[in-house]
Amino acid sequence: MNLYPSKSYRKYYYFYDCLPYYIKFIELQYEVFSYPHKALKPIKFILMTCIGLFTYHLQPSLAAQGFVTINFTGLNNTVDTTTQTVNGLNYTIRSWGGLFDSNADGLAIDHGSVNIAFNNSAVKIISFTLTQGMIDSLQRDENFTLQNAAGTSQTYDFGDLQAGTTTLNNQFQVGRSPNDGLVILSFNPSDAAIRLQSLQVQIVPEPQTYALLLGTLTFSWVCIRRRIYR
Repeated sequence: MNLYPSKSYRKYYYFYDCLPYYIKFIELQYEVFSYPHKALKPIKFILMTCIGLFTYHLQPSLAAQGFVTINFTGLNNTVDTTTQTVNGLNYTIRSWGGLFDSNADGLAIDHGSVNIAFNNSAVKIISFTLTQGMIDSLQRDENFTLQNAAGTSQTYDFGDLQAGTTTLNNQFQVGRSPNDGLVILSFNPSDAAIRLQSLQVQIVPEPQTYALLLGTLTFSWVCIRRRIYR
């Protein structure tokens, strides 16, 4: 079940959620600018307003800062590339070994690599999900690797595979760029396909997000001090 509002309404949701802070900020202007000695009292309201503005201007996915599950079941097996959006996170899945081979056990990683490019946010790779049926179909000589463009990787041999969700011991980050995506490689000499049912990632706020907040708060503080000492 999707607990977040749809993407088209999410911006309005944040706006109305922050609206009381905007109104309070306007009401305080007369008191702050007409009576400078009282200016310190409403600082907390001004800071809350800045945070409200900051939240409103964030991308919805970044504001949620949640976990996103990428589901590999039910992909269109007549194509080798698909772009999807889940909870505001936009990503592109590309198979370099031919058309997608997807079923209820997930996407096959058997004749090449699969690349996932995250188009609007950096993410941290948290975990993946396998089915027992897929594990039972293997020949015990397969493995697969998750890696990013910087060379950080984690490899799982057959003995490491288990049904359900497996959390990565080394959770690494993947950037927001087509050239900085997640690469999934498989080694399967017996031609038994390793299939990933799903992948769980966590959205990582961009550095400029924190810079925006700091800049907004600094600007508000400078304005208040200028009014106090006039």
